[in-house]
Amino acid sequence: MTRLITDAPLWVWPLFVLLLLVGLRARRDREVPVFMIYALPLLSILSLRSIYVTGANGWVWGIFIAASVLGAMAGHRMQEGWVLARTGRTVHLAGESVTLLVIMTLYWSNFAGGVLRDLAPEVYANAGFHAALSVVLGLFSGSFLGRALRVWRMP
Repeated sequence: MTRLITDAPLWVWPLFVLLLLVGLRARRDREVPVFMIYALPLLSILSLRSIYVTGANGWVWGIFIAASVLGAMAGHRMQEGWVLARTGRTVHLAGESVTLLVIMTLYWSNFAGGVLRDLAPEVYANAGFHAALSVVLGLFSGSFLGRALRVWRMP
């Protein structure tokens, strides 16, 4: 078990702390610059990279895209109660715990993929694992696109 902690790249742990703080901050009402909401979908790049390094076939990419669309739709719908107002370049957001859940799910899914790649390559190479990873990463990273679209569509 200690190998999971000690063999992980050094940058993994500061990133974890940063993402945890961002997620915990999201649990309180807050004012956020609009550009930060628009930047959140860039987290999908990490998800794209994770799917790419699996060496997945085209059907896995199809699953990822479909899950991303569903995640974006769900993210857009959920934001209705959380995006309270947009004034100029600022968005007033209600506190919620879903952002913490999404960020941590993306982080730990990517971490688990890296661990499996190194410690259990036969599991990592399994098509079922590729499909499951694509669904999780697509749904959760897509939700940030839905959030950005909700803010973009606000008057």
